[in-house]
Amino acid sequence: MSDTHRLVTRDGRVAVTVLDYGLTIHKIEVQAHKHVYDILAGPEDAGVHSTNGRQFFGPVIGRYANRLPAGRQHAGGVTLHLDEWGGANIHHHGGPPRTMASPAGNEQRGPWDCVVWTHTDTPQLFSAQEQDAWDAAGIWAIESPDGDQGYPGRLRVEACIGVRSAPEHLGTVHVEYRARLMDATEATPLNMTQHWGFYLGSPIHSVLDHTLQLGSPDAPLERLALDADGVPTGTLLPCTDAAHNWRCGKPIGQAMPDQGYDDFYVWGPTMARVAQLRGAWGLAIHVTTNQTGVQLYTANVARPLNGAAKQAHTLDSSMYGPHCAAFLEFSAPHATFLRAPLADRAATDTMLHRGETYRHVVDISIEEV
Repeated sequence: MSDTHRLVTRDGRVAVTVLDYGLTIHKIEVQAHKHVYDILAGPEDAGVHSTNGRQFFGPVIGRYANRLPAGRQHAGGVTLHLDEWGGANIHHHGGPPRTMASPAGNEQRGPWDCVVWTHTDTPQLFSAQEQDAWDAAGIWAIESPDGDQGYPGRLRVEACIGVRSAPEHLGTVHVEYRARLMDATEATPLNMTQHWGFYLGSPIHSVLDHTLQLGSPDAPLERLALDADGVPTGTLLPCTDAAHNWRCGKPIGQAMPDQGYDDFYVWGPTMARVAQLRGAWGLAIHVTTNQTGVQLYTANVARPLNGAAKQAHTLDSSMYGPHCAAFLEFSAPHATFLRAPLADRAATDTMLHRGETYRHVVDISIEEV
């Protein structure tokens, strides 16, 4: 059973709905222009997240986001055993889910989008003062045992999700993950993300007319070169062509490749505003993060949801059409711990060492335009 939690700013203009199942952010509702807009794509019914298979509308991804080579891997002094899931030779988003329902309690096995997180009043990795900094906030936790998903080490993982009003914009949504090794394991790979898809309104019910900006106009932006299986090779490609130059912003559909976007872009270490998205509802989101890049996925095929797609987003409630959302999955480049050039660019090898605390922060400010 997955409980639902609603976090609302003091002035009521921004509200976030979070599920225990998969730490799924089901809704971000915004009051603007005398309307209430839900800016996240996904099912109308929150229960569909846990009954319709892995659709990846809003859950957390871990231990390691995106595509890795399946099988036995050696890196950073550790050995991994990564089961195939998501395509031949691929270990995608944590690999195959468990065949049995998640048991109650903190200890959870399997990809973190498929387990039940515990909403807790006694966090170990966040202080009461940090939680009180938000108008409303919640802490969720799991403990991932040694060997889970093929990775060494027992992990304590906590997530703080909060909202706060602001005079200069409608409000801010805060998502922060922290994790620590709990046993004698020296190191383990860790690279989390939130797999959420944003939709800010469109007369064509698509994000092709949304304007997206990534990185900074004054700094280089690169993207990962991929092999035939979609795994990074370690090469970084300059984003100077019309399709991939997002530094000054462009409509998503402008110069878009025929297959749409499913690309990881790298800007390097920062804690600055690195992404902006605008749509026809007269809303914009501005993202600040300590992560070094983002996976942009434009949902390039129709996404059936068994009659449960959000009705305000689509003409056909049985499914989302192609390009229904701009999925912005902030993290370090995937496979960084296996590819030294990526570790150099990201200034991290994505290995969590004993005694360290993993910290992943994304703040989304929402404004009227």
